[in-house]
Amino acid sequence: MEPVSHRRRELQRRESHHYARAWSEDPRQVGEFTAAFIRSSAATGILTTAKHFPGHGDTSTDSHLDVARVSGDMERLQSTELVPFDAAIRAGSMP
Repeated sequence: MEPVSHRRRELQRRESHHYARAWSEDPRQVGEFTAAFIRSSAATGILTTAKHFPGHGDTSTDSHLDVARVSGDMERLQSTELVPFDAAIRAGSMP
């Protein structure tokens, strides 16, 4: 099982399956929901891994067709894209 752990972004509307599966635009809220999903799955013996690292939220590429890349500096990456994945790791998700 895997929670979709990237942020929802407006530019994803054209890729509706990614937009609909993301929990929120707020990286902290995505992290909270991701961690809750992982903890509840683990409580029933289900292994999880957070998907779409390093965050599919700021890409316009369909990763099934090409390599999706996230642009920006390390500060932005740490304050947005990595937040849900940090929560996932702390909750016990497999890397």
